[in-house]
Amino acid sequence: MPAIDKSMIQPAERDGIWWCQTYENVRIAFAITDKALKYYYDHSIMVQFYYKGEIDLHADYVFSNTTYKRVYVAKLSLTYRYYCGNLCGVYFDQDRTVIFDETGSLIGVFGDKRPPVGIS
Repeated sequence: MPAIDKSMIQPAERDGIWWCQTYENVRIAFAITDKALKYYYDHSIMVQFYYKGEIDLHADYVFSNTTYKRVYVAKLSLTYRYYCGNLCGVYFDQDRTVIFDETGSLIGVFGDKRPPVGIS
């Protein structure tokens, strides 16, 4: 099993910061965290907000050319669409994959990044 790259985990957890920029006073998430979900839920007026999270046990799981044995994989996805009027809006999609071993110990967090953001 490959070593954990701590730099892959720290940005989203450092000081609880989960967003990387703002447009039209909307925070843009680079990581899907509980704080991000609460923010979008609390600011869901005039917004389309979709979140899906699932976790499954895999005997073998291949991710980024690495095979992990007997791991739990959490897949998270977030879609956000904010409409502020004619020709005014902000939208983005974000995904996150979290891999745990059989005992629940964290192996890695993947997908935290600045997403492409659509602005009109």
